Amino acid sequence: MRITDGVLSGGRHSSDFYDVISLEHLLCAWRKFSKGKRTDSEVAKFELCLEENLFSLHERLAQGVWTNDPYRRQPVADLKPRVIHIPSVRDRVLFQAVYQALYQIFDKTFIHDSYASGKCKGTHTGVNRFETFAQKVSANHTKPAFVLKCDIKKFFANIYLNELDQFVKHKLKVRYYIRYCDDFVILDNSHKQLLSHISALRAFLNEKLLLELHPSKVTIRKLHQGTDFLGYVSLPHYRVLRTKTKQRMLARVSEKNVASYLGMLSHCCSHNLTKKILAGYTKAVQHHAIHTIYY
Repeated sequence: MRITDGVLSGGRHSSDFYDVISLEHLLCAWRKFSKGKRTDSEVAKFELCLEENLFSLHERLAQGVWTNDPYRRQPVADLKPRVIHIPSVRDRVLFQAVYQALYQIFDKTFIHDSYASGKCKGTHTGVNRFETFAQKVSANHTKPAFVLKCDIKKFFANIYLNELDQFVKHKLKVRYYIRYCDDFVILDNSHKQLLSHISALRAFLNEKLLLELHPSKVTIRKLHQGTDFLGYVSLPHYRVLRTKTKQRMLARVSEKNVASYLGMLSHCCSHNLTKKILAGYTKAVQHHAIHTIYY
């Protein structure tokens, strides 16, 4: 992507830069970005001076003096503690505006089975598609089949990796392939065929995209053993939640996230875990009530 003479360009297509940064488009981007985030303190602060903030963003872009804000460093108390870096609300509104403009251009060039950042797509759609492929390649789990799982090291831009998708579908002629960001799977009846794909994939990524497969995240497993993909483990005829995700849920259950957790659990076999989540929620509510009364 580049900005030249007021035009935001990408390949054969172009979208007028001043349409992208117009106040109307920025307001639309704000509405899409802020949906479900209004309780976030940074989002609420931005909204207090929404008109002023959007005008300022528009003017800086129009004058060519916009630069991104520093990323906010935030520790995450996960099972494995880590640090994430978050763009400012202002910059995320701009990213949403650019995304809305470019999506209609690039989405037409993507393969059907690229599931990140697409409308009517996402993790649940990707898992459903995986299970459809699993049934087909194994003749409804009556024939041996294998799954190659790969992870691209330190990279997941969707547009750039479209080149990989095209290579897999049109050069390697792979029928059962799904990618979500930097994770992808290939299903096949032949273990030998999947091994040969690994060599071809490594060569293509290194030579054409200057990327590499994560050395410790390339595996081939028998389909019936279960496949950990997009947060769930898909097994013949049913799926369960990934173990790490279960542990995260049980450690973090609260009034704020219980509805989200139950929604995720509705997509898999989770009777016992649902009972534990509800018990944890009840305990959290009771603790909050006692704490409020006491103080």
